Amino acid sequence: MRGVGDISVNKYFKTKKELMLRMKKWALEWKFEYQTVSSNKSRVLLSCVDDNCTWRMRATKLPFSDFFVIKKYVHDHTCDTTHRQANHRQASAKLLGSLICSNYGEKKEGLKAKQIIEQVRMLHGVHINYKQAWRVKEEAQLLVRGTPEDSYYNLSRWLYKVTVTNPGSLTYQHKDADGKFKYAFVAFGPSIRGFSLMRRVIAVDGTFLKGKFNGTLLAACAQDGDYHLYPLAFAVVDDENADSWKWFFNGLTQMIPDAPDLVFVSDRAISIASALEEVYPLSHHGICRIHLLRNITPKYARTGLLPLVESAADAYTSHEFWLIFNDIKDKCPELAKYLEDSDFRKWTRCYAPANRYNIMTTNIAESLNSMLKMPRELPVISLLETIRLTLTTWFFERREAAAKHKHLVTPKVVKKLVSRLEAALLLNVYQVDQSEFEVKDERMKYVVDLEKRHCTCNVFDIDKIPCIHAIAAAKYVKRDENRYVDSSHLTETWGKAYAESIHPGGELSNSIYPVNIDELSCPPPATKKRGGRPPTKRKRSVGEFGVPGSKSQSHKCSRCGTGGHNKTTCKKPIG
Repeated sequence: MRGVGDISVNKYFKTKKELMLRMKKWALEWKFEYQTVSSNKSRVLLSCVDDNCTWRMRATKLPFSDFFVIKKYVHDHTCDTTHRQANHRQASAKLLGSLICSNYGEKKEGLKAKQIIEQVRMLHGVHINYKQAWRVKEEAQLLVRGTPEDSYYNLSRWLYKVTVTNPGSLTYQHKDADGKFKYAFVAFGPSIRGFSLMRRVIAVDGTFLKGKFNGTLLAACAQDGDYHLYPLAFAVVDDENADSWKWFFNGLTQMIPDAPDLVFVSDRAISIASALEEVYPLSHHGICRIHLLRNITPKYARTGLLPLVESAADAYTSHEFWLIFNDIKDKCPELAKYLEDSDFRKWTRCYAPANRYNIMTTNIAESLNSMLKMPRELPVISLLETIRLTLTTWFFERREAAAKHKHLVTPKVVKKLVSRLEAALLLNVYQVDQSEFEVKDERMKYVVDLEKRHCTCNVFDIDKIPCIHAIAAAKYVKRDENRYVDSSHLTETWGKAYAESIHPGGELSNSIYPVNIDELSCPPPATKKRGGRPPTKRKRSVGEFGVPGSKSQSHKCSRCGTGGHNKTTCKKPIG
């Protein structure tokens, strides 16, 4: 046996723990099992599980030191396979966890329990059951990510490292009355500076954490010139309520001041609306079109009017909006009344006091929540580090993409202009002066002013990208329509938004901190997750039928349309 090369007499180990871990790995590697004959603070004596076998190892502690040294080692085995089992006695959850821990970390979902069972069997010849595999997974995650409790205690150090490695970053931490964790806020410096080059529309949303402790992740996101998600700020809070949103928006005001041209898009949560009204009174608060449709779906889905509601929300002109809305009003006055009460300024594009551009939903924030589905199970530092690593990757990749893109405008804007060109070439154009044109299609006339970047269809005005009428006018006088695209969609601007890098903070244990850093340290929140499987049914949003405070609607049978039963127990004949 090749024992002498690794485990041998006079071999030193820093601690007894290191010695025992190495012996367990050695036994697992060479497919034998041992038993502990004697073990105390100064000596360890191991022997083979077969009492008749000659294999032995004895190690002692050095005086005035934690080091252990092997004094005796008989590496030959004289036993047979009788005492060697498939469920290896040295294959503890901690040992197996240390062998697979490289599969876990930031941006790594890691192995599932069934995959662990298979990998342990294939690589080490050890057979474990599903429950043991779960314990192995927990030990592996613990080695890489630490405990959830330690994560809260070390959060102040992580936030400090963000401000050191990424100048201009904003971080805040807040404790409750008992000195326990309540809120934490982080926004990276490069992300803050990049927002100044983008359209001023911010989607905000919250999503619950799935780890050991209760909590919610709040996020604010924008959209870059190539329609990519651009995260701005994050906060971990105790719960999604008016107080937490107010605290989050107060942190956001330090990087994005209140202004009339600023737009926030969210769901219909009252807590968000009240916090914005107090912290950002000048800005415009728009609601997500998808959430509006979700609100009315239970009661009005059978009317067939939901596509019309969506079209009314997306309409670029008030004329187009009223053509659609009057149709809704004629067919279902009750639905029209509900939509009027929801405030046209909040859910329509044409009546919004500030420009919402193409951002009619919270999809950019929802997609971020979807991306963080697995990391939301992690300790709070691992969650925030996953976000940091994701932003680091995005900034590098998009900076490289912008450098390689040779066109004046961003790739997706190029595709949009190309898709509009064919229809533009079919239009009749009449030049009025150097900048004004009359453009006709088969039904309508439109007035285009290239210098003012205006068209009576309002698409040019709102999207800040030439519409088909503006493209037709530009082609008529042999001008490049790309030069009438807003600066936020230029490739140069796109590259500048990602010009800086988001740097890692490194290992927390290897850093130097201010003397008072531990004063900010705090224990985790008092509330823990309930045991058992979490609920999977979606919570209805504010304004949705069936929610307290809204017009309730009892369940109806999908077969006959009456209440009191479902299609499985329905006995009524279909008329």
